[in-house]
Amino acid sequence: MRYFAKVENNKLVSRVILIDDQVSDATNFISNNLKLSGDWIETKKESPTQKNFAGVGFSYDSTINQFIPARPFDSWLLSEETYQWSAPKPLPDNDKNYVWVEQELSWQEVEALGTL
Repeated sequence: MRYFAKVENNKLVSRVILIDDQVSDATNFISNNLKLSGDWIETKKESPTQKNFAGVGFSYDSTINQFIPARPFDSWLLSEETYQWSAPKPLPDNDKNYVWVEQELSWQEVEALGTL
């Protein structure tokens, strides 16, 4: 099976669909058989070139052929190696629970919730 992401306005992923491997011309099949318009870009769960599998809300950068998840906070930085976002400060390495506080640009410890 192959996956295709609908990219709106050359950037935002609005939908991901599955196409059978036996379909030789997937983009033609999408427009003519499924009657779906727009730009459809193939996305792969495991790919040496695409670092991320597309998801709704991701953006697509055609110059580097990468799907990039939504930026969680304005201060977070995009890794050009993984195309994932990371906080400007590393998460503390201990057994405690933390949440990122954007206003303070830091991780703050939170109480663990009880088990359900």
